[in-house]
Amino acid sequence: MREGIRMIDIHSHVIFGVDDGAKTIEDSLALIEEMYNQGVKIFILTPHRRKNMFEKSKQEIEENFKKLKQAVKEKYNDLIRIYLGTEIYYTEDVLDKIEKNGEIPAHLYELVGEISEEENENKEKPIMKFAPG
Repeated sequence: MREGIRMIDIHSHVIFGVDDGAKTIEDSLALIEEMYNQGVKIFILTPHRRKNMFEKSKQEIEENFKKLKQAVKEKYNDLIRIYLGTEIYYTEDVLDKIEKNGEIPAHLYELVGEISEEENENKEKPIMKFAPG
């Protein structure tokens, strides 16, 4: 790894066997190694969660994450930190579902189309907060 470069990856499909990303734990470790060599030290792993497309259970995702986290710790000691997130396909009721089901706390929303700041503000539960600028 080039000295001094430290990056955070906030969107990757590195957890093996849960979506269209890594298929095996060996694939996961190879992806992490390549990213580490490019300067990534912190990973937020975001497997897809989408009905009728990516339907692995929360439990299965968490189990594979724990296995991968242990393998990363054995290989890299504490040089790499990985966290579990999720990529959720946005629908109008997704926020209610997350609150009800106690989903994984870090979310990346896959939005289809565009939503303006005005449309967002007019929603009962805004999707995102826009920074002043």
